[in-house]
Amino acid sequence: MEVAALLARLHHGAQRLDRMVANLLLHATSRDRALQHLMDNLVGNAVKFVPAGVEPRVVVSGTQAGGVVDVTVTDNGIGIPVGMREQVFQRFEQVPGTGLGGTGMGLSICRTIVQRHGGRITVGDGPDGVGTSFRVRLPAAG
Repeated sequence: MEVAALLARLHHGAQRLDRMVANLLLHATSRDRALQHLMDNLVGNAVKFVPAGVEPRVVVSGTQAGGVVDVTVTDNGIGIPVGMREQVFQRFEQVPGTGLGGTGMGLSICRTIVQRHGGRITVGDGPDGVGTSFRVRLPAAG
């Protein structure tokens, strides 16, 4: 193997490890700006995980009633198979075959943020069985 190719692989591995450490630290300390990170991650995933040639479509909606805030992020992406819908919230887990990289920490961090705010996050199919719909339920502030 050429030295340049070996150095490129080492550099890529170091960058991936750096992202993983940053995600682990966020996972451990997700308090400040936590809800912003939650939405950034859910919308970012919705844009990232679409089939080739498909224009991403993301809808964020919300309601507040009875002391509970419901936020839903729905997309037209590749979706999450039924058998993996709980598993994707575990650390280092990803839907196989996406080929889009990442550390497998994003949805785990989302669940931690939601739980630390006294809420719950679930995932299901998007409209007409296409894509994904994340539902976040949180106690209303104040």
